[in-house]
Amino acid sequence: MAEPIVVIHGVANRDRAAFEESVAYLQHELGPAWQLLPVFWGDLGGQGTDINDCLPVLREGEWGVRAAGVRGAGALPAPFPSLPADALGAGQTSNETRAELIAAAATNGGAMVRGVVTDDHVKRAAEQELPTTKVLQYLDDEAVFQDLGKAIRAALESADAAVNPSAAPGDELVRGAGGTAASEISDDQVRGLLDPLTKAARNVIHAVDDILGRTLGNRLGQLNQRLRGGVMPPLSAFFGDIIVYQRNRARIQQRIWDALAPYGAGCGTAAKPVHVVAHSLGGVIAFDAAVQREQPLWMKSFTTFGSQSAFFHIVDPRETLTTYRKDFPVTLPPTIAKWTNLWDTVDLLAFTAGTVFRLHDGSRPKDTPLRDLLSQIIDEKAWMHSVYWREAVDANPTALVKAIKESVAEDTHWNSPEAKSN
Repeated sequence: MAEPIVVIHGVANRDRAAFEESVAYLQHELGPAWQLLPVFWGDLGGQGTDINDCLPVLREGEWGVRAAGVRGAGALPAPFPSLPADALGAGQTSNETRAELIAAAATNGGAMVRGVVTDDHVKRAAEQELPTTKVLQYLDDEAVFQDLGKAIRAALESADAAVNPSAAPGDELVRGAGGTAASEISDDQVRGLLDPLTKAARNVIHAVDDILGRTLGNRLGQLNQRLRGGVMPPLSAFFGDIIVYQRNRARIQQRIWDALAPYGAGCGTAAKPVHVVAHSLGGVIAFDAAVQREQPLWMKSFTTFGSQSAFFHIVDPRETLTTYRKDFPVTLPPTIAKWTNLWDTVDLLAFTAGTVFRLHDGSRPKDTPLRDLLSQIIDEKAWMHSVYWREAVDANPTALVKAIKESVAEDTHWNSPEAKSN
């Protein structure tokens, strides 16, 4: 009978046939010297089919619940979020500079309005209003403020034409009712002329700011909704399986012993240790089985990929092991003789093992990084945790298959003094 290698899948795997198909591919690549034993436990994992129903939904600018046609009591309009300046722009432009850009465009270099109504007054009005804006005070794009100035100029021209359609643009703003020259206008008349200018500038600035705020608020709300809707199902599968595993640990670990049962009593014990290959939480399942007090699983080789044993031990130290502290790695029991740990450089749920743990003989687990192409990251929508089986097996089988072959082979160098020092 060929020597057994236990293969345990990770989180978010509910398709037994697909898992067994991947194991069959590995079996083909490894050859008949070993017998791969698939351990499927996905039917015992968490449930997340309808997880999006507990997320809020943005409809027509309002947040509410997802029930069809229901916005829910107290549905709120999508507010403009409180963001730091650098979330909207570099934040390096001063309001004085912004006001100068607005004034220059509003007065068109002084050609639109003459006399007392100069770009200084537009600039002063802008400087007063910009600090109260929700968006504009954070933007650095010169074109935005130039267009804002043009909008103010258009508003002034429209107001001027409404008062005196026959006058040239700006005349009513620079002349008294009797056509008095600007230089002859009194202080009271000047203030009267500036009031509509200030009001127009203020109204245009805040109208544009409000439009930007609503647009950005809705856009960010939609982005929030898309991100949460896209990321939540795989994350819920990950955390859901972890939650269920804590409650269902014994039943899930029993699947390992069930797979080994055809190989006779004692398989997986100190007398007959086995090889284990495990993905993601499957690695944690095997790790926990190996370090527990009662009926530990003995592994003469342990190959993990995209797994989290070190992370979980730091967060929740296993009771049979010492607590990890910086520069004080945790010594593992002899139940784990060799450990090869593969991790993808862009997988947020993959962790190294060699810093946190030492094998019983003092050597480190062997950490091997994998690197995926940007195109694959995009295809996976940044969710790289499931990429190992397909990329490492189907597209490029050498990485995983090579690691398994090296791990299950008799490697006298593995526990040599040289290996311990690496």
